Amino acid sequence: MTYAVGRAITVRVSDEIRKERPAPNLCHYNVLEGSFSEEMAQFCASVTHIYNLASPAIARSESNR
Repeated sequence: MTYAVGRAITVRVSDEIRKERPAPNLCHYNVLEGSFSEEMAQFCASVTHIYNLASPAIARSESNR
């Protein structure tokens, strides 16, 4: 699983997945940066499939700040 921001939320999702099956690997990646970090390059070298389920930027309401 990749994330641009929100590592803590990504870890929580991974922990939920781990309850049912092996947890996914986590890796920071921001598509807007336009290049892979060393971590992302290593991650991509070890995978055979990539599924893109991108979400748009999520606006925060005033009550969530």
